[in-house]
Amino acid sequence: MRLLVFSDSHGQLDYALQAVEESGKADLLLHAGDHFRDGMELAYKTGLPVKSVVGNCDIGLRGPLELVIRMANYRFLLTHGHLFHIYDSLDKLVSRGQKLRVNVVICRLLGGQAK
Repeated sequence: MRLLVFSDSHGQLDYALQAVEESGKADLLLHAGDHFRDGMELAYKTGLPVKSVVGNCDIGLRGPLELVIRMANYRFLLTHGHLFHIYDSLDKLVSRGQKLRVNVVICRLLGGQAK
């Protein structure tokens, strides 16, 4: 199973669509929030299944804050991360992953910002 992961597209899908095209065959796209609707748009434009969650900029939108996805004997937690205060520490996010018994946590995280 081949995954492509995106987040924080904020309505700008050009790079995401280019990445899908250049990456070859993918089985599933994951969108870790900020512009939840972009996940639906990616599904429409690529024909691929997409799982997405809402982020801190998705004010007023209904959608899941987190998803546990089972694939190829692995459990993934997909979340934007804002509810776990990831810029202060990853401890709450790690704890949530352990509680849900996932193998992999996927969230928005910009390099060097977490302590």
